[in-house]
Amino acid sequence: MQPVIPDKKEFIALTTIKMPYGKYKGFRFVDLPDPYLVWFSQKGFPEGKLGQILQSRAKIQQAVFSRQPGKWSWGQKKKNLLG
Repeated sequence: MQPVIPDKKEFIALTTIKMPYGKYKGFRFVDLPDPYLVWFSQKGFPEGKLGQILQSRAKIQQAVFSRQPGKWSWGQKKKNLLG
């Protein structure tokens, strides 16, 4: 797996911008629960900047879990999550 290197602005957005709607409205993107990202990956990410930020967050989390044997695995929820 190639290293995940998010865009600097998107990385900052993950830690500062908050989810604008839904069950987790007001949560910073970095604090969104992993199952919520899996749900988005299955249903489809929103269009535009919001979708890009959520996909970046999902890619980072997928990379983290893929390097921790024995931990909950993204592959258990969805193979080839982000293509």
